[in-house]
Amino acid sequence: METIITVILIFAIAVVGAWITYRIFREKRPTVGPFRFVIAVSERKENGMDILTYKVGLPESPSGDVVKKVLTINRSTDADGKLEMVETIELDPKAETVDVEAAEGSQVDLSLIVIDNAGNPSTPPVLKTFQANDTVPPELTGEMTVEAASERTVPDDDEGDGEETPPAGDGDDGDDGDDGESDDPPAGD
Repeated sequence: METIITVILIFAIAVVGAWITYRIFREKRPTVGPFRFVIAVSERKENGMDILTYKVGLPESPSGDVVKKVLTINRSTDADGKLEMVETIELDPKAETVDVEAAEGSQVDLSLIVIDNAGNPSTPPVLKTFQANDTVPPELTGEMTVEAASERTVPDDDEGDGEETPPAGDGDDGDDGDDGESDDPPAGD
């Protein structure tokens, strides 16, 4: 029985020792948080296509030894949505935003990693996918103006008193003498 207990104790010590060794000497990789994403901020036309510019907020890395951020941008360029790698941008480790352009209607996949001073990339990369839709309202420049263009005189009514003339045939209008009949009740005998 003592032999079994000794074997279990040796095995437990070996497991704990291996775990401590792994924690001390394991490869340390930098980490990065999620994207902060801002909507399209502008648009322009190029070769008959609307090109939208998006301002992408980049996450901070809590690791102090990050030397650069690397953003890979994949855009769909055809109707079947096939993604082609378009560009990889190396950014300053303190970069907070980057402008990304995309043709209206294209799908855009962003992948961000940070690299530390030993050349270790963060894993997994932070991903963001969006559809480049035109949400930028058209601009109005200048101000609205008003100026007098002409003047016209509105003719007075028939009586010249500025009051509206009642339509013909409406009966008693309460206006004595206006229609030739008296509105007063007949005098009694």
